[in-house]
Amino acid sequence: MLFPKILTGLNLIDDLWQGFFQGRTYLVAGPANSGKTTFCLQFAFKGLASNERVVFFTDERSEDVILRAEALKFDIQSGLENNDLLIFSLKLQNETGGDLFQRIINELVEIIKQEQPKRLIIDQITPLLQLNGYQALSQLINSLEAAKVTTVITIGEPANSQAAQIFDFLSSIVTATIKLTHSLPDKIRTLSLQSRIGHYPDSYSGSFVIQPGIGLCQLATTPPSVSSPPAEPTVTDSKVEKVAIESAAQEKVVIKEESAVLEASKTIMSEET
Repeated sequence: MLFPKILTGLNLIDDLWQGFFQGRTYLVAGPANSGKTTFCLQFAFKGLASNERVVFFTDERSEDVILRAEALKFDIQSGLENNDLLIFSLKLQNETGGDLFQRIINELVEIIKQEQPKRLIIDQITPLLQLNGYQALSQLINSLEAAKVTTVITIGEPANSQAAQIFDFLSSIVTATIKLTHSLPDKIRTLSLQSRIGHYPDSYSGSFVIQPGIGLCQLATTPPSVSSPPAEPTVTDSKVEKVAIESAAQEKVVIKEESAVLEASKTIMSEET
């Protein structure tokens, strides 16, 4: 196969798309608490289960990622001990400017070259986008895909026109975009898939919840709503009872008059019942 795929660990994506294309980049977008980090941990955990090395960049402390994994009952301890899972913290030291942005990208690429992971996670890239020159992200993605690493990048929900412009730019250079939304009262979330290239169907939307030990778990799909047919005329209980009595009386007459075919009549009555 010219473009092999890897399983993501998310049934909705693995069943629909048979996974992600190996060595391609995917964008996961959504507001806070929509499930972005859970998505990343699920993706990482599937990689560890497949004996793949995973590099995880986070804008939190490394310990926070480990705590999140434990809360979800993802056993990543052996991966950490064997250096199959490497977690790096993306923390900016109150620096700004395009030069810093380029330096950070160069450092990311250097780590990938040294560690040679099969899966890469950047959760989330939003702090880097506060720097100038975000167009350099295309250079980053080209470098990651040249290294044959399958990458998941998360980004927060666009809060203004500039953020929306950045999101549109990223969506135009990744293989597919996954949008997550949530409804806090019932804890039901929505996952929308939009493929830019390669995947079919190119768009899909489904509901999910987060369950320990599983992560993002798809809810049963609901058939598309259709117009209801006209209501059947209501038959009252008394009419039903009358029809049943008349039917039974007719059957008795048939059995009495055609005793020669009694067994056949019993068979017909049994089938009708």
